[in-house]
Amino acid sequence: MVEFIDNLVASFNNLFSGVLNTLVIVLIILLLGFVAGRLVGRLVGRLLREFEVDAILHRAGIKFPVESSLAALLSYLIYFIAVVMALGQLGLTTFVLYIIVGGAVVLILIATALGIKDFIPNLIAGFFIFRKGLFTEGQTILFKQIEGKVRRISIIETEIETKNGDLIYVPNSLLVKSTLLVRRKK
Repeated sequence: MVEFIDNLVASFNNLFSGVLNTLVIVLIILLLGFVAGRLVGRLVGRLLREFEVDAILHRAGIKFPVESSLAALLSYLIYFIAVVMALGQLGLTTFVLYIIVGGAVVLILIATALGIKDFIPNLIAGFFIFRKGLFTEGQTILFKQIEGKVRRISIIETEIETKNGDLIYVPNSLLVKSTLLVRRKK
């Protein structure tokens, strides 16, 4: 009887030591993941602030907080990866989780690609317009039978006021790709 109890206690010790080891490993993974996510988020945020990304985009007419948003996105991505690794360590079925995550990533990539397909060319054209000084605010331009005074140039679009007082917003990529007549100030 004593031997049976000793075997039973030894079995419980082996069982709980395995579970305890697994739980300790899971907690370490989560702790390291959350610490790494926070550090990477802060590092990326500081790096983007150093390059003054928000200030540059704000001057260009874009009022979206890219610095904090990108830093938070990277932090949450690292947190998510840590949780997935912890669930994998626990032996939970991660195949379904991977399929869901893969589908979500594909949807996010497609949505991002569709969202920026026009943004990137306009952004590059806006930098080109600013860099080359093709025209400035106050100048009169002729663009595809539209003549007007340039009221505002942003990094994405240019605002033109016609002689009738109408405002036309032209994407910068169209201005760079087309024939453009710039009337110099007298």
